Amino acid sequence: MQLTPIYRHYRSTLPGHAAQSGGRGGFRRAGVHSSSNPAAAAIGHILPGLLRGLEVTLEATVLGSLVAFALGLVFAVVRLVRVPVASKAVWLFVEFIRSTPLLVQLYFVYFVFPSALGIRMSSLATGVVTLGVHYATYTSEAYRAGIESVPRGQWEAATALSLPRLRVWTSVIIPQAIRRALPALGNYVVSMLKETPVLLTVGVLDLVGQADTIGSNAYRYVEPFTIAGLLFLLLSYPSSVLVRRLGLERVDEGTILLGGDYLSHMRRGDRLVPASEKHLRTVRKRVGMVFQHFNLFPNMNVLRNITEAPVRVLGLPKAEAEQRARELLDMVGMSDCADSATSQLSGGQQQRVAIARALAMRPDVLLLDEVTSALDPELIGGVLGVLREIAGNTDITMLCVTHEMRFAQDISDRVLMFDQGQVVEEGPPGKLFSHPAQPRTKEFLSAVLDRG
Repeated sequence: MQLTPIYRHYRSTLPGHAAQSGGRGGFRRAGVHSSSNPAAAAIGHILPGLLRGLEVTLEATVLGSLVAFALGLVFAVVRLVRVPVASKAVWLFVEFIRSTPLLVQLYFVYFVFPSALGIRMSSLATGVVTLGVHYATYTSEAYRAGIESVPRGQWEAATALSLPRLRVWTSVIIPQAIRRALPALGNYVVSMLKETPVLLTVGVLDLVGQADTIGSNAYRYVEPFTIAGLLFLLLSYPSSVLVRRLGLERVDEGTILLGGDYLSHMRRGDRLVPASEKHLRTVRKRVGMVFQHFNLFPNMNVLRNITEAPVRVLGLPKAEAEQRARELLDMVGMSDCADSATSQLSGGQQQRVAIARALAMRPDVLLLDEVTSALDPELIGGVLGVLREIAGNTDITMLCVTHEMRFAQDISDRVLMFDQGQVVEEGPPGKLFSHPAQPRTKEFLSAVLDRG
């Protein structure tokens, strides 16, 4: 970059310039010698103005986000409670705002409101309101999706407790919906940050506006806009990374090793650092998981539930993946349901399909999370029978969280007793079940085994 012209321009406009001694005088400001480091001096003069613009940009983004979050939640709730007139009016307003350009909306608020409604606001307040209302129509959809994803059982439980409807919304439904909507809301904040330059059209000197002013005064635009771009990058990239990690379980301390490879961490030189998404995906290919509530994909039939990951992740040919899927379905006793929709299956059948789906990835380790707890008692035996067959006929390591003590005693090589998130006792099943050392283990086994 040729920063010398900018420096010379600023030097010529500063007080005291005429007091310099001679043509080769050592003009100094803030400890920077003009003749020895003109680039640093120029940047030193550019940055204060850009930082003032950055402050305005952040103010507009934060205040606009607060408006968008609050108003978007109101829009979502009004549409979902289905008050006839209000719901229809909100729907029409949301569709209108989403269908018109942000710049048109900004001009409308800035020029029409004062004359038509007598509402006068500063340029910054106009920008905040316009950004907030514009993005509220998008955040409302994120909230609405979050509310609709709250399980129906949550409503039923709250109704059974006779909670007032308003309390159900404020204490049960909305907190869960917000948590589900957080990643989308974070993305909208980043988008709003990058939309703030539109406010320049109504006289708000944000970061881009200050860069334009500096460029106009110095007759060079490259340097101020380059620095402004870097400042936007420094703000938006870390925010985007944070958004991608919202809602994910992270390891607080300790490490997980899988066949000598770290799962939750990776080596960088001599240090262990949190694993990148690429490293996690690579290691996770070796781990299968069967969930307590099945988590089959309802938009896919049974066969595609099993073949999707082998084809997309492992790169298997579709024909080979389907052949493997049919073999696994036969192993778990579900060969006649390959083309069935998952909604047509019973809980026990869905769990057996989930086991086949996990095995289709040919994992080294199979994680089983209370796989029988959501099943009717008469269906538990079939699922446990499948797991016994896997334990006896494959070399897959099975890590099973269960309250089925007889099953754990029969197939386990090692048993760990957990209480309050801590390992109370561990050892071979013969020793732990017959001669437990810890009082808590004795108490638990006595209650569970006697019940069984």
